[in-house]
Amino acid sequence: MRLMGNFAPLKRVSRMNDPGEIMDHSSYTTNFRRHLCAGVFAVVMPILGAAQTASVTVAQAPVWINKPDIAAFERIENDHLAAGQRAIDQLLAVKGTRTIDNTLVPFDEIIRQYNSAGYLSGAMQQVHPDAKFRDAAVAMTSKVGEAASSLALNQSVYKALAAVDLSGADRATKYYVQRQLLEFQLAGG
Repeated sequence: MRLMGNFAPLKRVSRMNDPGEIMDHSSYTTNFRRHLCAGVFAVVMPILGAAQTASVTVAQAPVWINKPDIAAFERIENDHLAAGQRAIDQLLAVKGTRTIDNTLVPFDEIIRQYNSAGYLSGAMQQVHPDAKFRDAAVAMTSKVGEAASSLALNQSVYKALAAVDLSGADRATKYYVQRQLLEFQLAGG
């Protein structure tokens, strides 16, 4: 067996880019460190990203933490619907040029609020153990559906989205607005 300066034996390894390459102990150490750094990066970056996102948006605590009764559940749902309506009012109050910031951002907030309400009520009507709670969730799901239908038929919101200046927007944003406008048209709005 031949020894190197660090007294580690040479080992033949098979690698796709250089089959039969001979690696000594320092090569293994460098390779290990490279993979360790990549692994740490893969774990830490999502955590940092989540921490940054958490500082930007205020999120509702998971519903199972507080275990709300029917009244609290309905309050959560109605708060989502009211926030969606405030975003509609904000979107429609814009005077002048329609931009991504003054039109599309409030529109996204409407969708986020209505989706949050719909997902929660839909989940509760499917999985809650109390029949009265499930019935309340069915009623809330219907109420959220009415709000979403009202939005889909709202000509003023459609016209506001259609008037957004997308000249400087990226392809994804242009596509998103195009799809939203198509959704309005298909709904009959």
